[in-house]
Amino acid sequence: MALALALLVSFFATTKGAAQAVNPALYPVKVGGKYGYIDARGKLVVPAQFDAAGDFDAGLAPVKIGPRWGFIDAAGKTVIAPQFDLAWGFRDNVALVQLGTSLTGRRTRLIGRDGRFITTGEYASARVLGGGLIGIEVRGKWGIVDSDGHTTVSPRFDEIAEVGEGVLPFRRGAVWGFVDPAGKIIVPAQFDTARPFADTLAAVEINRARDTSAVCRADRVTCVGHWGFIGHDGRFVIPATYDSAASFAEGLARIEVDRRDSPHPECRPHVSLVQCGGKIGFLDRTGRIVIAPAYDRAWDFANGRARVERAGKVGFIDRQGATVVDLRFDAAGDFRDGLAPARAGAQWGYIDASGAFAIPPRFDDAGPFVSGLARVTSGGRVGYIDHAGDFVWAAGD
Repeated sequence: MALALALLVSFFATTKGAAQAVNPALYPVKVGGKYGYIDARGKLVVPAQFDAAGDFDAGLAPVKIGPRWGFIDAAGKTVIAPQFDLAWGFRDNVALVQLGTSLTGRRTRLIGRDGRFITTGEYASARVLGGGLIGIEVRGKWGIVDSDGHTTVSPRFDEIAEVGEGVLPFRRGAVWGFVDPAGKIIVPAQFDTARPFADTLAAVEINRARDTSAVCRADRVTCVGHWGFIGHDGRFVIPATYDSAASFAEGLARIEVDRRDSPHPECRPHVSLVQCGGKIGFLDRTGRIVIAPAYDRAWDFANGRARVERAGKVGFIDRQGATVVDLRFDAAGDFRDGLAPARAGAQWGYIDASGAFAIPPRFDDAGPFVSGLARVTSGGRVGYIDHAGDFVWAAGD
């Protein structure tokens, strides 16, 4: 249980770069070794009585009492009695819960908002795929159930990814294709890697077996093929000529060129698009490069801006590639509620749209603002601040 608790603490308490509370009517705080909830004014509205607590999502939050997890509503009333060994928040009106431990055998179940199991099955693992779909693992194979508990795709794939535009990437053996929620193969398995569809296109990788680089020879997991973009018919719309590619966001997609051998431990393009010796830019849906590959790292566009990094410094560009916040920070998060967390040296603060510090750097860690509050860490203790940088809940234990 120590490991399970540690995982949940990490899942719920991570601040940097995380979505801080999907429905932030209330915010979890720790008081005297127990967890309760404050409102946006910093008033403790649910007394500290829980052994662990997660964020609210659609009016419910997972809480731990003794060794078991259940769910409460915004009034602090228990609506699903503590009975699970582990629980995650609701998404699409379904929550994943775990029964058993590493000693007794872990089984994942799916519950609805009334606390009832929506299926009779117990799964080795499960994940929410979006669009009311849940991936389930049975004896090493993945299938799909919907939010009503109906099995729409029997477990037969080796891996399955999140839905995008009504279809899901799946892996069978070493190759990826696309399947619809009813189990119909839309694009047969043929790619080395596949990402979800966005803006009618999906990034896919081919020809990885042709990689002869030193890093590939040392570890086949790091091998690199050629990336391009296909339409829903499986045909290439943008040719596979790039060293890595990400899904489209706000009409632009990241691509990488001129990749060189790199010992970087994260240089695995099918896991994440990170700096591996190449340069990253952006293209549009026609395949036209609109922002030249000039960055060591880059993130998706959000609200018309993208974070970029060059020579270890982070800033922001707009959709035309113009620098709107100088690359002078050691790290930064995306803008939310008009402010973005940014780190200068060892301390985090918050910058405004011009890149000036609206809240000076003085925190050990800082999360995004959500409905007026941001979760920050100072001296290993977690608190909440408002847009003025004032604590509405001072960092506690």
